[in-house]
Amino acid sequence: MTLKAWIMTACSPAWFALHLYIAAEWIGKVRYDQTLFGLYYLAIVISHLITFESSRKPRSSSYGNNLWIDAIGRANKDIVIQSLLLFTIIFVTKDRGISRIFLGQYLVSIWPLLILLHRWLPDALSRVLFSKDQCFRTIVIGSHKSVSEMRSFLGGLPASGFQISGLVTLRDADRDTGVPEPEHSLEVLGSVDELDSILRNHPTDQIIILDSERDRLWFRSVLDPCTRHGCHVLIYNYWQDLFDQPVHFAMHGTHTFFSLQDEPLQNPVNRLIKRLLDLAVALPIVLFILPPLILTVAFFQRRQAPGPLFYRQPRTGLDKRSFQILKFRSMYAADPDRSSEAVQAKPGDNRVFPFGAIIRRRSLDEFPQFINVLRGEMSVVGPRPHLIEHDEAFRKTVASYRIRHFVKPGITGLAQVNGFRGQVPDGAAIRNRIRYDIKYINSWSIWLDMDIIIRTVSEVVFPSKNAY
Repeated sequence: MTLKAWIMTACSPAWFALHLYIAAEWIGKVRYDQTLFGLYYLAIVISHLITFESSRKPRSSSYGNNLWIDAIGRANKDIVIQSLLLFTIIFVTKDRGISRIFLGQYLVSIWPLLILLHRWLPDALSRVLFSKDQCFRTIVIGSHKSVSEMRSFLGGLPASGFQISGLVTLRDADRDTGVPEPEHSLEVLGSVDELDSILRNHPTDQIIILDSERDRLWFRSVLDPCTRHGCHVLIYNYWQDLFDQPVHFAMHGTHTFFSLQDEPLQNPVNRLIKRLLDLAVALPIVLFILPPLILTVAFFQRRQAPGPLFYRQPRTGLDKRSFQILKFRSMYAADPDRSSEAVQAKPGDNRVFPFGAIIRRRSLDEFPQFINVLRGEMSVVGPRPHLIEHDEAFRKTVASYRIRHFVKPGITGLAQVNGFRGQVPDGAAIRNRIRYDIKYINSWSIWLDMDIIIRTVSEVVFPSKNAY
């Protein structure tokens, strides 16, 4: 966690404690002897851990309104997660010592504070920690185009203690009058052919190479002056631009390789942690929620659409192995017809009986899949398994589709909580889903799983327009 994360994680419990004191001592909305303070403090801390783990992205480089929009978005996410955790504690523990109105007032009052912290804290920390004498003096090497494309990254460097002295272009032609006006404000110090002279006149701690001519002689002509003047060198990894996804380093013996996947779940410890979370979520649901849900669904099925309780269908799971997925049947019972199974449900689909439409909209038809989780065939969180027929069609649309099978399929996933659920109307929709699936596989953490689970609960309570 960053220093900003630690400060904000401390501020929210402190603000909660202040409101608690005022409510208990002055207003009488809270009773100390009946309130589980520790659980509420823990929930607030956990909410910040989830937020910062799932929002690891640099702030926008544009100054002004964009930074405020970014801060408001981050504060909104803080509030949503805190609200879910705090009111879940009240619901589960039946805590009568704390007023629901008090919690609402706390959440409303902390919202502007969180916005201000997200907006100003990074800049304030930068001013405190990085004085002018402590800044890392930096020169950028690249073309005007590459600098313009990376302005978001470069704009965030001052907050991390880097002072950009200017730009060294690849060649003199970059400064010709025929070149379009650059979309950045960096001072051009000269061309790369003048680098030795530039470093003598501009004391520099670090060189960032954004763009290059990508041959050994060119790099030698740049690295030799950097070595003589004692400069650190950072070279931008352009491979991820070629593949449109992150590229990772892999060491095999004394050799270094690039890998297109960074898979945390290849680590046995991480797989064990994920399995324990799956059991912690699935076991209570199967024991306490699924039985009354089965009785309710069976009752309405018997009245509206007699037939089997469950709907079983082959799907592809981990390492492309097949398994039988379980769902509550939400459509009228009919003779098996594999050709009609591949037809995706649409709004107002006449195959869906009335109560089936309700459980589909609330995603209650997916609850039997927690049995699949206990069996080890699925995980609570992971890429959603598609029909086998759709697997083949989607594989032809997206070359990286099979990467989804590197992990167990999930009841919910990163794509689903970002709005990509339900019917797949076109190639763009499946490409977006796969992009989120691969992002999940490459960036898995226990906090990311918890964040997705919490957001899924919100989606069940307030279903999106894509749910039918």
